[in-house]
Amino acid sequence: MGELTHIEEALKQAIKSPDLLATIKVKTAWKRALGEAAAENAQPIRVNKGVLTVRAKDSVWANQLAMMKDEMRRKLLDAASVDIEDIRFFSGPSDARAEGARERTKNP
Repeated sequence: MGELTHIEEALKQAIKSPDLLATIKVKTAWKRALGEAAAENAQPIRVNKGVLTVRAKDSVWANQLAMMKDEMRRKLLDAASVDIEDIRFFSGPSDARAEGARERTKNP
């Protein structure tokens, strides 16, 4: 754990934006904090002024995670030491899937 503390301090010095640092910490801890199923079906996008934006693969996952919002906030605080005030969810394809769809549209 001592090595992680050193890395965190180095990141704090290198990254002046608290939101960017929080985003990195949440993305790093996401799977460990929330488990395999959540990691496969939803991704943290960014933290902005204490609000975490999460992309879910579909509306079912977005709704399921929204019902678990308080539990997710606690788990992320424990795993990433990031105090999230709120979590906002939206559904849609990941960037890679969206890019693939754009390519298929251009080159059928």
